[in-house]
Amino acid sequence: MRREMDPTPGRPFRSVRTVSMSLAAVLVLALVLAGCAGTDVVGRDAVRTFGAVMAMEPVEPDFGDGWQVTVEGVSFGFTSDRVFLDLPLAPFQEAGLDPGRLPEGCEADTAGGRLRVAASLDKPTGALDPDDLAGSLSRLVGMNPDIVGYHAALGHYNVAIGELALFEWAEDPSANDKDVVIALKPAPLAEAGVDVDGIAGFLHAEVDMGMGETMKLVLMTVDLG
Repeated sequence: MRREMDPTPGRPFRSVRTVSMSLAAVLVLALVLAGCAGTDVVGRDAVRTFGAVMAMEPVEPDFGDGWQVTVEGVSFGFTSDRVFLDLPLAPFQEAGLDPGRLPEGCEADTAGGRLRVAASLDKPTGALDPDDLAGSLSRLVGMNPDIVGYHAALGHYNVAIGELALFEWAEDPSANDKDVVIALKPAPLAEAGVDVDGIAGFLHAEVDMGMGETMKLVLMTVDLG
C-alpha cells in the first residue's frame, strides 16, 4: 500500500534551515550520525536489513543481467557495473516533464513508459550470484562502500544512485511505517520542466537529515505492512 506521509516518523517537519547538499554529502552525514561507525559496519547492517525488507510482500525480486526488486511499480536494481531506479514515467509526464531536458544519468523511455535513473559503479563487482540476492548486495556495497549510508532520522539504510536519487529501506520494519522510500533530487526534475509539487504519488518535502539540517527531496513512501 502506497502512503504519502510526513518523512519524519511521529512528528511534523521542524523549522530548521534548509541546505543545498549533494547526495554524496548525505551519505557522509549519515555515517557521522551513525556514530562514526566504519563503512564496513554500515554496509554489513544494510545488507542484513535489506534482506528482511525484501522478504516482505509484495516485494518482487528478479534476476536478469543483475538483481532488481520491484515495489509499488518502482524497481531498484544493480548489475556488475551500475545501480539504477526504474520508475513509472506517466506521473512525471503529467507534471510537465520534457524528456529532452533530463540530466545525464536520467532518461525517459517513452515507448515503454518508464523513467530510469542510473549510475556507474566505481568498482565493478564481477559476476553476481543469481541465487543469492543478499550475497550479491554484500559484494556490491563491500566493493563500493561510498554508495551506502544510514539515515538516522528515518531509521533507514540507503543506496545512492549517483547524485540523483536514493533507495532507502527500514532498519526495523516492525517499528517503521515507511518500509521503503524512493527519494529524488528535485532540482534536476524542475530543470526538466517538472512541477515537483505536482507529481502524483510523490511528496515534495523537507527531510530531516539530523544535526539541524534538512534537505528538500521528492519522495515516494511505501508501507509493506
